[in-house]
Amino acid sequence: NLEKPFCYDLGYCVFDTEREVIVAKRSYIITDVWNNMMLFSTAYYADKRARYEDMLANRLMTKHKWEWVAAKVASDVEQFGITDAYAFNSNFDDFVFKFNAEWHHTPNPLDNVKIHDIRGYVHKFLAFTKAYQEFCDQNKRYTESGNYSTTAETVFQFIAQNNEFEEAHTALADAEIELSILREC
Repeated sequence: NLEKPFCYDLGYCVFDTEREVIVAKRSYIITDVWNNMMLFSTAYYADKRARYEDMLANRLMTKHKWEWVAAKVASDVEQFGITDAYAFNSNFDDFVFKFNAEWHHTPNPLDNVKIHDIRGYVHKFLAFTKAYQEFCDQNKRYTESGNYSTTAETVFQFIAQNNEFEEAHTALADAEIELSILREC
């Protein structure tokens, strides 16, 4: 939940901005939560456990304790010279990293990385364009209060020109579409 956001799915892409290619993709299940069924059952996407089990069975992700994953993120930050990280609603992701690092008594691997909010870029470069608003009008993409939707799913639908696209809501899949959104901005 928002008070205690234990991480059970951590995924990311490392993008080389000079060559414009993804140089690494990582996808992990955090066993500290995954193996605790009472805790996992409280997760926002707990109903997707079967999807994660399929991904694990197909070796699309691996299971590790938070400490190992945090060390791997720190290693990637160093190895790839990462100075900036991007996420949609990045304040939440930043909070999750801080909370889990503190909870598990590990260093936060993103302490020296500048965090940027992709949604902010969407508002600056896409959300108020005529083309985006027409897409939202044509496909009835609005918030409950009647504003144009700027969820990652809606923005990616616009970019891909695929109004049937549905977010998988797994960490790596989200990171991949968020990278596409960032690059479009």
